[in-house]
Amino acid sequence: PAVAPASADARVVVKLSTATWAEIWLDGARVGYTRKGPASNWAATAQRPLQVSPGTHTLMVRNDHAEPWEERFTVAADQDVEFSVQLRRRPVTFTINPLMPRSCSVTVGSTSYGTVSGFGASFELDDPDKGTPVIFDCPAPLGEIRASIGATDGGETVIIPTSVPVSP
Repeated sequence: PAVAPASADARVVVKLSTATWAEIWLDGARVGYTRKGPASNWAATAQRPLQVSPGTHTLMVRNDHAEPWEERFTVAADQDVEFSVQLRRRPVTFTINPLMPRSCSVTVGSTSYGTVSGFGASFELDDPDKGTPVIFDCPAPLGEIRASIGATDGGETVIIPTSVPVSP
């Protein structure tokens, strides 16, 4: 079904709670997006209700860095339907720099994961908004190498540390 003109009898009220921007799609057509609002909150640009004809519709909220949210719903004439959406960011994949010696131990946040060789080449963080320290404890002469995983967009791959000191 197509988006009905503003004179339709049914309304859909979309309340968004997102950590980032998002596009609002109704029945396969983009009808709006979120924007940065006061006090660093994200608010829907369409404070006005979305107007739809009675019947079955599909509402999707998405962005490139979050898992899309989609709901199929049926609305009758003179009925309001309200959705509260919390987008979940896609995890960020962190790849350990291939130049990092395999004998270095790895600590992410407060969790020790053993050596680089036993840890594997990459890992994910479920909370990419939170800054996380990463410590590589390497044999001499490298010693301790610190990296920090800052806030990142979901769905991307980041190499840590960005550079590895060359041993003398």
